[in-house]
Amino acid sequence: ICFKNVSFHYQKQDKYLEVISDLNFKIKKGERIGIVGKSGSGKSTIANLIMSIFEPNSGEILVNNKNLYSDDNKEILYEWRKLISHVPQDPYLLDKSIAENIAFGIPLDQIDLNKVKIAAKQAYISDFIETLPKKYFTKVGDNGLRVSGGQKQRIAIARAIFKNSKFILFDEATSALDNSTEENILSIIYGLNKEVTVVLLAHRLSTLRECSRIIEINGYSDFQISETQEFFKKIKK
Repeated sequence: ICFKNVSFHYQKQDKYLEVISDLNFKIKKGERIGIVGKSGSGKSTIANLIMSIFEPNSGEILVNNKNLYSDDNKEILYEWRKLISHVPQDPYLLDKSIAENIAFGIPLDQIDLNKVKIAAKQAYISDFIETLPKKYFTKVGDNGLRVSGGQKQRIAIARAIFKNSKFILFDEATSALDNSTEENILSIIYGLNKEVTVVLLAHRLSTLRECSRIIEINGYSDFQISETQEFFKKIKK
């Protein structure tokens, strides 16, 4: 993934509010990248640009050297979106079974349960599911009312694994969890297949210690990219 001189602004009535200006960085396949910055600095805007929810006002976003917004090949954008999963701080769960939430969007009678079980095992949620009377057919309640925050996160990660996502973006995905649960979730995130590219947006810097590089956003065109060890040495000073 390559950002080349990317700028983005919001339109507010008859005025433009520029959030990102001339942003340049590359993310290699299989990397674990952290993105940090204060509220309002542009972290979420960058996440939305990466996931192609927002289109840049200028500059290019390339995936495998192909421009996502090329007029010559509209399929690139759709193919990229198929490869992406997003795990937010509070993942949305359907008031349906665990299996249906992992195999999101697939009718129950068409779900490959074996594939669901493999994804659940990789997300370290299978042991919990097997203790339930109805196991994978247990309903989670309205937006996961019957499961804990950590269990919701694991189900959301299992969903991304089931989808065979090549790129997963975690947006403050552990900030609402206690330290023990957070450590467990982080071990899952960093232990994902090395073919999967991971980006983590975080306020809590401790969650980023296993990243290969960190992008520090201070707003507008003020950003720095550091090796993780260099970043933590700098903030200690």
